[in-house]
Amino acid sequence: MSLPDAALRPAPEAASAAPASPWAGAARRMPLISPEDLGGHGTRDSLWVAIRGKVYDVTGYLAKHPGGAAILLQYGGRDATEVATAAHRGSTLAAQLMKERCIGRLAASSQQGAETRSTGAPSSLGDFDDVHSALASVQLASELAEDEGEVVVSGEQALLAVADPLYRLLRADPRLPGVFKQESLTEMALALRQFLSVAFSGVDGMTEGLPVELPSITVSPPLIEALAEELSALLSEVFQRTPRRPDSSTDPLLDAFQVLREELRDHPRVLAFRALLQAAVPPPPAADKVCLMAERDLAKAAAAASENIDVKNFGEFVLDAQSSEEVQSSWAAFLEGAASREAAGEAVFSALVDSAPNLRGLFKTPRAVMAPRFMNGLSSIVAALGEPAELKVFVETLGFRHVDFEVTVPHLALFQDAVLALLGSELGARLTPGARKGWRMALDYIGGALIHVRLKYGERLRTIASSWAIANSRDLHPRPGRGRASPESIQDTSAVEARPAEDDEAVCSDLEAAEAKVASRSAKADRMNVQVPRTFVEMFRFNSMVMGFSSHTWMAQVLDSFEAIVENAANTQRLQEECDVLSLHLAQCRGKGGSQQGDMELQRFRAVMLASLRSLLPQDWSSTHETAWVWLWESVEQRLRAEVGKPASHERALEGFIVGLTEGEKGQLRRGLYQRFFAVAPKGQNFFKQSTTRLHFIADRVVEMTLEMYRQPKKMVEDMSALGLRHVAYGIPTDLFPPFVAAFVEVVRDLVGASGAAAGEKATVEESFRWSLGLISRILVRTITEGSTIVMLAINVNSARQLRRAVVHAPRGSRAAWMLSVQVGTESISPLYSALERGSLEAAGAVLEDLLTIRADRDRYYYGADELFARHADVVNRLILDAPELLPKLFDGLVWRARTTEQGRRRVNYYLKHLLQTADGEFASTLRWLAKANNPKLACHPIVVLLSETLWGRLVNRTFLLHKSWFIFTLLVFILAQAVLSGPTMRLQDGPVRGWALVVSRSIIYCFNLMSLLARLCRRCVRALRAGETRRILGGSVRLPSFLLEDWQESFSLLLIVVLCLMLCLEPLLRCISSDEGSIFDVGAVSCVRSQSRGLLVAYSAASAVAMGLYFLLLLDLAAVSTRLSAFVLTCRHVVPEVLLFLVAVGFAVLAFSCAVAALSQSHEDFRGIPSSAVSFARIAFRMFNRDGYDSMQRREPALYTAVTFFVVVAGIFLGNLLVAQLNAAFRSVHEDMDGFARLNRAKLIAAWMPSVSARRWKSFLAQLRLEERLEFNDGDVGMAGGLQMFEPASAHPTTVESIRRFGGSTSPESPWPEEEAGAGISEEDRFDKLERTLEKAMKRKSSRAAGGGRGDGGARRGRRLGTDGSSSGLVSSGGSVTSLR
Repeated sequence: MSLPDAALRPAPEAASAAPASPWAGAARRMPLISPEDLGGHGTRDSLWVAIRGKVYDVTGYLAKHPGGAAILLQYGGRDATEVATAAHRGSTLAAQLMKERCIGRLAASSQQGAETRSTGAPSSLGDFDDVHSALASVQLASELAEDEGEVVVSGEQALLAVADPLYRLLRADPRLPGVFKQESLTEMALALRQFLSVAFSGVDGMTEGLPVELPSITVSPPLIEALAEELSALLSEVFQRTPRRPDSSTDPLLDAFQVLREELRDHPRVLAFRALLQAAVPPPPAADKVCLMAERDLAKAAAAASENIDVKNFGEFVLDAQSSEEVQSSWAAFLEGAASREAAGEAVFSALVDSAPNLRGLFKTPRAVMAPRFMNGLSSIVAALGEPAELKVFVETLGFRHVDFEVTVPHLALFQDAVLALLGSELGARLTPGARKGWRMALDYIGGALIHVRLKYGERLRTIASSWAIANSRDLHPRPGRGRASPESIQDTSAVEARPAEDDEAVCSDLEAAEAKVASRSAKADRMNVQVPRTFVEMFRFNSMVMGFSSHTWMAQVLDSFEAIVENAANTQRLQEECDVLSLHLAQCRGKGGSQQGDMELQRFRAVMLASLRSLLPQDWSSTHETAWVWLWESVEQRLRAEVGKPASHERALEGFIVGLTEGEKGQLRRGLYQRFFAVAPKGQNFFKQSTTRLHFIADRVVEMTLEMYRQPKKMVEDMSALGLRHVAYGIPTDLFPPFVAAFVEVVRDLVGASGAAAGEKATVEESFRWSLGLISRILVRTITEGSTIVMLAINVNSARQLRRAVVHAPRGSRAAWMLSVQVGTESISPLYSALERGSLEAAGAVLEDLLTIRADRDRYYYGADELFARHADVVNRLILDAPELLPKLFDGLVWRARTTEQGRRRVNYYLKHLLQTADGEFASTLRWLAKANNPKLACHPIVVLLSETLWGRLVNRTFLLHKSWFIFTLLVFILAQAVLSGPTMRLQDGPVRGWALVVSRSIIYCFNLMSLLARLCRRCVRALRAGETRRILGGSVRLPSFLLEDWQESFSLLLIVVLCLMLCLEPLLRCISSDEGSIFDVGAVSCVRSQSRGLLVAYSAASAVAMGLYFLLLLDLAAVSTRLSAFVLTCRHVVPEVLLFLVAVGFAVLAFSCAVAALSQSHEDFRGIPSSAVSFARIAFRMFNRDGYDSMQRREPALYTAVTFFVVVAGIFLGNLLVAQLNAAFRSVHEDMDGFARLNRAKLIAAWMPSVSARRWKSFLAQLRLEERLEFNDGDVGMAGGLQMFEPASAHPTTVESIRRFGGSTSPESPWPEEEAGAGISEEDRFDKLERTLEKAMKRKSSRAAGGGRGDGGARRGRRLGTDGSSSGLVSSGGSVTSLR
């Protein structure tokens, strides 16, 4: 039956007359519709639904509903309150559309009516006669309230319980006449929601997009009346301040609420209103009440759940083998049809949010992160269907992870329908009825477990997390009362803490006595002003010492693992892993501390633990905390008891098995392992691509690790974590580990079964191997799973686009950390370095570009250079070795240039702090790495030029010139001794003065110069040998320090040392001193020297000449003082090889023509024999031959003249011009890089001479640079520190692009950058792909709707959209719920 629209509108007089009671008259505005009448309207011709006590006619909305007509038909003629509320919470458009289609109120049934008459409670909020009846209508656990008439409500119920009575009281208030123009509560509920949110938390959630639901609040009639009084006074004052215009069309009350929220937030009456609300927040319930509430919540959830979802019990889920196999087959087919595992996860997530867009708000994590989680979760569930115990552990862990999420039955129905719809659309007929049934049963089991765990254990986990955070905070000014517990507090809770069995009474008495001792000694420590422990570890050690347990080494092991245990209390799998590792540690220290690892010791740890927590939380501690922590420890204790005593026997059995393996059995194990593994998991062959010997080595290493896990558990856990992180970069699926372990265990079982050991021993060996290998596998899987971040996934495929998409949702404060570190336990891996190792240079370049992009909001600048160099101080060297093409990108990112110019100059900031110094303030090795790379283009980068010029001009040149001044002095002394005093042109007569001068000068050369050169060379050689920096020569038989072969100056220094030593051995003055002819000062030094044998003098003079040349060659270092001069010297050095080639060619021509002429019949005196001919041809080649000889040669020896002419053509014209061409080409090749080579030479000198700079001068130099001062970007715009600011000509590096990306909006470091930032890095290809996906979705949606309309059956449309069966357990729509009637 359909009601006329006039029945929906109240009469004018009814609207104008204010009821005497706040609730009177509300019930008369809408007709009552019985449930029987509602049930008769469930067809397409007449379709009604009931939501929150009101009946809506949705007959005309069937064709418009975005989710199709099937979902409306399913709930036609029924009450859909719970499903619609959960699916479309907070939809204002839905509320408006519902208002237009409301036809009446749902009356109570006959049974409900009898109950209503007996209790006096109305059936809906519209029937309330007073505040008491309004509050009594809220169906809550009122028996928990201490006083009758008070009730604790939260969320939507708190909003209804406060806003509705307030609204009705305000309408009845005579101080607010004529301000109500609307009869519905919809707009007023929204206005009151906003105002109550501002009043309670100071945040307008409706405008800022934040949750606005009230917390738990104790609602009572006095509270409502007090709130109404304050609010009426506030509204009256607002109306007086802002008179209402007659032509205004908006509700005056809504305008008044807006004024209160925006302009009068700090008004005294608003503050009083806020105080009333905050005073109504109840204290935390006692532990027994929490348990009772959890049980009642479970009962309510069980009543609301469907018959297939069990939220009251949580046990093992057993699915028949056929259904399990069909589910696994369907999932494998789905994965095969997807482009990748990431694409499959994206499809699952998209199917969910597309089927119910209102669920987007439940996912706080970005889509790029959630999609892999969906993928991994569903894969793990499908893989564990055949293992009920393993599946239960995984689902329980999943439930613990969702304890903070409001998971409801409608949510589960949406998820189930989305998964089945996706599988149905992708697989078609391959999704068999058995597979569909199996999927539904598995998802029902998971959903019930999530709700069960959240309601039963959520409060305990939150209590543990919050109290653990407080117990480990090192507050400098702790809250009053923070410290050790008093003896009274310990005695008050001792009864709760120790809940032993009857046979443990003696232990309990000991523990109580120990706790009393703790209190006594704590008081004594306070009197002695002893430092009070501030953290749990410190307090535990203190209490264990006081209680007499300090000698128990096993307690220290448990304490070391306790933090990980607490932090993973909500992760059952990780908790089991931590307990397994802890059992290995306890097995190693078993027998220490004077007792065995029995129940008593574990209870003693619990006693110390609780005493320490009480001491750290004396004011916060309650029975709720006691229950939660005892529950956690009992769970840990149960796991430890199951493993106590087993590791030792397992180790012995496994050791005997491994030691007893023969070579034949080892070969059988290696071959059998991979045969069985590849048979079970064929895709594993795509990842095991190494040679057979390598695979056999892996198998042997795995066997060794199973035994090492028992012997060195701590080291093995660290090694396995590091190994797992390395496997992240390999992209190995974690679902390959279970079949690998199973295959290994089967092979070991066969080997053990073939041995002659006893049955019990065989079982022990197999169990020990299975347990150890399983633990290793779990650690690896966990590490890979936790380490496989979306950034690592993008790096594995070497995609810059995916990497940009991965980090776009990262919090701005930790965006750099996402790209620089993946931490798993104590081990970490760098995504950037992983990309470099794998050769994923595109992704590595995207990482550098993103890190070195300056972003800014109103509060701060974000620049990843500090994080980059803090994480990777050697990033420059790593890029030089692995990706030199990325170095310009790194250096460009360290330079900021202003877009605007000032008087023809441009402001430039060079952030070179990390290139100059290390984190410890020492000199960085950047220039040494660049010099070693020998890349002249990198040396000419502006930031490298500034770095080298700053170091050279302000620091190094002084040390360099001081050292070179000594070298110049020794050179002058050498010239004086060898070329002046010993030369024949010396005018000073031979005598004592000349002798003394010669002796002193040569003594300086040998004693000071030679010794200093030798000492320096020895020091460098020792350092190189210690560092292993050597190279083999002469076929590898001789090892020399590498610097002697890489640096020509060092080679020449070594040669100079050798020559000086030779000169010392040949020194004539030494022979003169030992001569019997008299003193050299009497005879004359020069005369004495010249009296020596001629051969000695010739050898000595030759060595002296060579040394003189080496001195001048080593003096070329001074060219570094000028870049141009150094460039010229280096250019000469680069063209010298061309000259040497010319000389070789000329020598070859000389030899050839000398031999030919010697064979010629001729009698010329200059060409007699090969030697004289060679000398003559050499003189001809270098134009030193007498020109008169040509005339005589032409007249007397025409044949010889012809040969000489031909030689002149070859050597003079051809080779000479070829030399010119070669020199020109060589010069052109180095001309462009000439400046770069000069700067590389200077960089080498800086790196070589920096160790000679004193620490005082280095610190003074850094202080002068003032790198800690923040640099300006523009006048008054102060940016980051760590650089130098320069001004360069505007035409040097023109730019018209602002290199700083600035954003408005929120400035919280926890929020990501706005979406506009993501668009800045998206290419045209990305935009096209996005458009293509959007069009594809639109076409699919249109085709599915057309198919549904053609059949004339709304259920068919939904069946095509979500699956093939056309059924669902909840109200599902693509754009909203049944209440979102768009």
